Amino acid sequence: MPRIYRIGQIVPSSNTTMETEVPAMLQAHQIARPENRFTFHSSRMRMKHVVKEELAAMDAESDRCAVELSDARVDVLGYACLVAIMAMGHGYHRISQKRLTERTAENDATAPVITSAGALIEALKVMRAKKIALVAPYTAAIATTYAILKALELDPVVPGAGALLSGAYPYEQSRPSSATQ
Repeated sequence: MPRIYRIGQIVPSSNTTMETEVPAMLQAHQIARPENRFTFHSSRMRMKHVVKEELAAMDAESDRCAVELSDARVDVLGYACLVAIMAMGHGYHRISQKRLTERTAENDATAPVITSAGALIEALKVMRAKKIALVAPYTAAIATTYAILKALELDPVVPGAGALLSGAYPYEQSRPSSATQ
């Protein structure tokens, strides 16, 4: 019998990418691993313009979003705004992930939180990238999907979604050590 995983996504109100790309990749994962099924749940943070002040205000709303999604008892939360996290400074992804996980725990529904920025950093480490020429938003969706599958302890395999999700970087090999956190 398939196991159903609830995936929560915290997205900017103007975002139309992550709510389509991440579910599409996880649905493709279902084809490769039919024992895994996913439902998708979103909460939006208000943002009209990509400027530092609005990014900071939007990030402040992420706490509310985490609590709302934890009401649905999601298994994992993805904070799907790479720019907002990176605009807050070096290492902020760790602060955000910790804070939002604490919000879910306070709501008696603890769920790990993955940020697109943290997922991208982890993906680059997994792939042993030394030089990066271009990182596009689609790459963030791929890295976030990889991190969601890892957080659920599922094989990070999505047919047709590129090298990171090809199965070439299995979960067992890519568990981060405390030194890389």
